[in-house]
Amino acid sequence: MDKDLGLVVIVNIFYLAKTYAMVLESTLLDRPVGIFRGKYEWANENSLDGGDCSLWVHAATHQLDDGQWQCQVTASNFHLQDALSSPPAKLLVLLAPKSPLIFFKDSRELPGHRLTVAAGNRVTIVCEVAYGNPPSYIEWFLEKDRLTGWPQTNSSEVENTLVGTPRSFLEIEFSKSSNGRQLVCRAHYPSYPSPYYKDYFMMLNVTYAPEVSVSGSDESSLANLEEGLSALTLECRADGNPSPYVWWTKNGQVISTKGANLILVPVSRNDSGKYGCHARNFLGESVPAQIEIDIKYPPRVIWVGPSTVIEANLFSQLTLDCKAEGNPSPSYAWFYNSPSSAHINPQQDSKSRISETPRIELLNVSYHHQGWYICVATNQIASEDR
Repeated sequence: MDKDLGLVVIVNIFYLAKTYAMVLESTLLDRPVGIFRGKYEWANENSLDGGDCSLWVHAATHQLDDGQWQCQVTASNFHLQDALSSPPAKLLVLLAPKSPLIFFKDSRELPGHRLTVAAGNRVTIVCEVAYGNPPSYIEWFLEKDRLTGWPQTNSSEVENTLVGTPRSFLEIEFSKSSNGRQLVCRAHYPSYPSPYYKDYFMMLNVTYAPEVSVSGSDESSLANLEEGLSALTLECRADGNPSPYVWWTKNGQVISTKGANLILVPVSRNDSGKYGCHARNFLGESVPAQIEIDIKYPPRVIWVGPSTVIEANLFSQLTLDCKAEGNPSPSYAWFYNSPSSAHINPQQDSKSRISETPRIELLNVSYHHQGWYICVATNQIASEDR
């Protein structure tokens, strides 16, 4: 209570003889209290003979007035032993506490500063509110989410054993989702300004090992990358605290340490392979995120044989081979045109197709075998024949 507020402790004792003496006793000090103008006064001096010993307590202070009070009446004589004592009356003098404080690893944390904890580690954080009568009630919040701490403890102050310091212990394991959020210790007390509580908050800095993912191209685009025509930019997204170091590998070999982006413009067949995105901070290294890149290119016949001009003996056996490169792997077709063909375009004449394998065997070569033998390799890129 405010120190200038007068308090009345009413104890109704009706005594039988006017010769009784009345004593008010404060059990806080365990001693009788006398009547002092401006401090302790009878509430109604005119009613004392009627047994009303109500008392005014002016300018109440915690040190002098907080505690159990009793009204006592002495015996009318020593033979009767008819002294009286009222039941104790509790006088509670409110004493505003200090603002709450947060302690971590035995060190006081400054309000608004970052509290660094490792994700997955169980830690104990203490909130205390010094002084206060009665003790403050403490709550914990993670922003607006209420947290459950241990049962609150109250210990007496060394320099003033009449008041205590409540402490609340929060034992908790933070996840990375708590990073950047506010941890709040809230102390409730009726003499605080409305809304009758004070907050002490810390920003959480939750450290954790990195996790990675690759972005920049969807599955359909990756499936249709074509040499010389397509471009590809991949981003290695690393989520870690503190910010991790990022690098790229190709088929297990480091190819880039210059940042999160990998740029291939335009792509070539040599870019095909298994790429890995990696990240590391002081807490550890990520499991790599891997992506397979397969660059498509049209087919090209690189060899036919045994040569491009063949002289064969009559009734001999002849083998013709065709080799082509391309991605995806090409399919083969052999076409035949007679020597009289002025324009060679075997694909326009379905009757000229003689094989769909890379090798053909000509048995018992005769004059009707003379002519053009053409090998055609075909694949399909982006649903188009090449």
